[in-house]
Amino acid sequence: MFSAARTLFISFFEICRFRLRPQDMPASRALLVVTALAYLGVDAILAGIDLAAADALLTASLETAGLAGYTVVVLGARGHHARIEQTLIALLGSGLVLGLVAWPVVTWLHVARTTRVDVGAPALLWLLVFVWSLLVSAHVYRHALSVRFGVGFLVTVVYVGLVLSVAGMLGARA
Repeated sequence: MFSAARTLFISFFEICRFRLRPQDMPASRALLVVTALAYLGVDAILAGIDLAAADALLTASLETAGLAGYTVVVLGARGHHARIEQTLIALLGSGLVLGLVAWPVVTWLHVARTTRVDVGAPALLWLLVFVWSLLVSAHVYRHALSVRFGVGFLVTVVYVGLVLSVAGMLGARA
């Protein structure tokens, strides 16, 4: 079991290094559920750095569902229904890895902000992780949609824009 999890984690990391593609992931409903739950957990932990536990879980749940829904719509619109499971596994798995990388950076940034210490270094590191995340998602969408990298990047930026818009609307009502 540990060996399989380790192999899978390495595969997700290889996606983050642009060495594997979504089609290199196994198509498995069970793996999709496990990966989604792990991603949701890490996303909730990251959100919980700045939010109360219930709000963090809600935020992470909405973001995870939004990523899945957006991916289904985008791939479905291109007629790539058979690629949805592998693409979601690749996006969620690479997001899990990048979330683990971001965790200490986000924590450092939160501590720096709350203690009124210079936030320059952690903010720069967070920006680098964010850009890396955008590029990884673009890489996954590029292969899943069989398009150029620029189109994959555009698909990623549209998703991020939607997430920020929804977050802004929810934040305005809270």
